[in-house]
Amino acid sequence: MDIIRDTGGKPRGDDAIHPGHSLVAAQEWPEIADELGLTIREWQVCILLFQGQTRESIANRLSISTRTVRQYLEQMHRKLDVCDRVELVLRVVQCRDRIRAGQRTTRT
Repeated sequence: MDIIRDTGGKPRGDDAIHPGHSLVAAQEWPEIADELGLTIREWQVCILLFQGQTRESIANRLSISTRTVRQYLEQMHRKLDVCDRVELVLRVVQCRDRIRAGQRTTRT
């Protein structure tokens, strides 16, 4: 199972990813990514962030520069109105909890 595997531009379940973190199950990631409005690459960066990867290791894993990783993180910070990685993780966990409770929000 590999996060890098081509998913046709759309996040999929646990056949395409292995988040390696018990806070969010593999099958929950696609719905969370959709709910938060994340692109496929932002979604991939977020999963690796959840695994505790550094900017450098994320860049190596995704075959992109560390500057590009920083840009993706900045995009997610703006998109989700968070200031740092801790808030980003908290926002993902809050989204997970809303989805589990059947309380999805409607994005405009």
